[in-house]
Amino acid sequence: MIEDEIIKEMSSIPCRCHICESLDNFEFTSMARVQHQITVDAHIKSELIIRGFCNHHFWAIASLTSHKTAAAMGKMFLENNNYSAMGCLICKYLIAKESELLKEFIKEVTEAAVNKVQQFEKRLCNPHFNLIMSRLDANVAGYLSGIQRVHTEKLVRELKSFEEKSRFDQNREEETSWWRAVENLVGRKGMTCKWEDLKL
Repeated sequence: MIEDEIIKEMSSIPCRCHICESLDNFEFTSMARVQHQITVDAHIKSELIIRGFCNHHFWAIASLTSHKTAAAMGKMFLENNNYSAMGCLICKYLIAKESELLKEFIKEVTEAAVNKVQQFEKRLCNPHFNLIMSRLDANVAGYLSGIQRVHTEKLVRELKSFEEKSRFDQNREEETSWWRAVENLVGRKGMTCKWEDLKL
């Protein structure tokens, strides 16, 4: 099944941005839940008719579900003649989850900085790093900056190895370094949330 392959591939990429990875898993689960709930939950169905999906999530759900379910969703929207892509239901869930994850990360990194934890393993992409840095006090910001620098230097070394080694000599971190470099620079694929929408 294509969903299983997607989950396996995404979950096998090591050393990702903690927030992006968590959001990918949550997004997939939310899409699966919504496509099921519209057949059994009248409230979700009515909210979906009002809100709709953004183009990204409508295509993603259509590619993950059966043709019958995609047809049922299309029929539902067409019959109600009220389809709007302005307030995507999945994006709504993602904005709330992203706010929750960022608050949790700030709490964890603050505790790690106070306790002077040397091996803080969670890393961030640049968009999430910049967002969080603006909400930390100077000591915690300095701690996180140092941790982020260590992770970035490691990623650069893996990128160099990726370029120099043949495909058969690369370990999993080197093999996925190009993908993680893109995520590190711009955030996760399909990121639709605006920073000002987040409630921190």
